[in-house]
Amino acid sequence: MSEKEITDLRAFWENAVPGDYQHFLSRYGFPLHFKEPEAGGIRKIVAAKGDIFATGRIVPLDWDSEFFGFSCARLEGLFFSGEGDPIYARERLMAALLEEEVARTAVFLSCRVRADDLPLAQALEAAGFRLVDVMAVFMKKLDGLAHSRRHGIALKYEASNIIPLLEECIRGMRFGRMLADPNIPKEKAHEFYLQVSRYYLTQGAAAVVLQYDGANVGLAIGVPDETISGYLKRRYGYLWFIGLLSDFKGKRLGHELFSLFCREFACSCDILEIGTQVHNYPATRVYEKGACAVSNHLLTFHRWNKKTTHPPC
Repeated sequence: MSEKEITDLRAFWENAVPGDYQHFLSRYGFPLHFKEPEAGGIRKIVAAKGDIFATGRIVPLDWDSEFFGFSCARLEGLFFSGEGDPIYARERLMAALLEEEVARTAVFLSCRVRADDLPLAQALEAAGFRLVDVMAVFMKKLDGLAHSRRHGIALKYEASNIIPLLEECIRGMRFGRMLADPNIPKEKAHEFYLQVSRYYLTQGAAAVVLQYDGANVGLAIGVPDETISGYLKRRYGYLWFIGLLSDFKGKRLGHELFSLFCREFACSCDILEIGTQVHNYPATRVYEKGACAVSNHLLTFHRWNKKTTHPPC
């Protein structure tokens, strides 16, 4: 990419409208373009008469492809000009991205976008994507919580000791984009979340276990995000998983587990991001009670390529 092209791209991004679901982080000083064009994936630029009006990229998902046994990819980093026909810009970008070989040969494509960009949602559906998940994103500042510990019914465990508990909690999961996709068997979706959780634990994620009457009944896993932390100059992370054993749900233990997690994770992060399905009312109540603020809503779309010879899961 030439110096002029890079300069033109950066000038476009300065005033572009993000379709990225993390656009809310801009109020924290987060540059949504991830210092493009250095980021990976295949970048597509849509322009007319030399003026850029849309950009996006498609990224092959190596881990997902290996797990499912067929090629997977993701559309991300979508940006649009604030001028002109918004539907036309989004449809043109979708067409350009789906022309790429990685998209044409992929059995499974995913895309997660901001919920208030309805023209983008329309363009995704017109391109064969189907809505599988609607999420609320909560934010919570953890500053100072690490120094306000209180005695409770919880202990912190090493990752190697929590795998059996993790497996049982995941088997009780009811919400998640993989579980909402009718093309993915429930058992395969649960295995997906288990394998990702195990990976995060081997990479230093924070794991907290809740005890009740001497038994391990739930756990939460938090993942520090070094990339976003570097941009914000603040320690940033997200809640990857939180769950209770089925027999202990409905006993108001969710708030105890979340409070414990926040106090422990405050040792690693200052800002916590939490995503949960809008219809997951028990989790939503826990986060609202835990003084978390809704910062955004997002939509997740999946697309299965019917032209491939590979069957779905």
